[in-house]
Amino acid sequence: MTLADLLRALLRRWPVVLVGLAITAGVTVIGTSASPVYHSRTEVVFLAPVSARYPNELVTQTESLIVTAGAVARRINGAESPVMYGSSLANPVGAPGNGEKTWISLISIGTQWVPVFDDQVLLIDAIGDTPEKVTDRIQTADEEIRGALLDLQMEQGVNPVAHITTRMSPAEPVVAEIKGSRVRAMGMTAVIGGLLTIAAVVVLEVRSRSPRDQRTSLMENVTAPVTR
Repeated sequence: MTLADLLRALLRRWPVVLVGLAITAGVTVIGTSASPVYHSRTEVVFLAPVSARYPNELVTQTESLIVTAGAVARRINGAESPVMYGSSLANPVGAPGNGEKTWISLISIGTQWVPVFDDQVLLIDAIGDTPEKVTDRIQTADEEIRGALLDLQMEQGVNPVAHITTRMSPAEPVVAEIKGSRVRAMGMTAVIGGLLTIAAVVVLEVRSRSPRDQRTSLMENVTAPVTR
């Protein structure tokens, strides 16, 4: 089928073209009217108790603090293996796909295959359809972390004077809006819709031909002289 044949077929099958345009326009409207998603990431830093050996709780880094942060994360998330990402900077928006809206994980400086925990920091990621919901989920997760930490230390009989504490950074969650490009969505939808419409017209044209016409066309192609 040549380009001229295709153009004639599109004109001849104009009802199919109109239906294709209508469906494409409807999908475009739906695709470009999707509501944005809001996301926030907050760090919860585990702080050692102030002592003569560790006078500054903000700069104290010990292996015990990292282990405690990991134990708190495991207590909250359960014994299942956490979802691993190629980078700790990745925003798990829409993951892991089990309906959760909040994720708590120990910050890792390693890779997707080899995690390396070098800091006593838990990451809280939260998503929602409004900034208020995201802020509320971040604060709820922070309270859950502090509660789990307190329960863990009480179970181990730690003196309240030597309790590990936490601090959320930033103190107020920063919520970011995540939305797609409407121009790209419209362009790709138009391209895909146009190609599908053309494909439908071609299929209808081929199926409408009688077996005799198809055999004649095949014989013409076989017997056509070869030019050099």
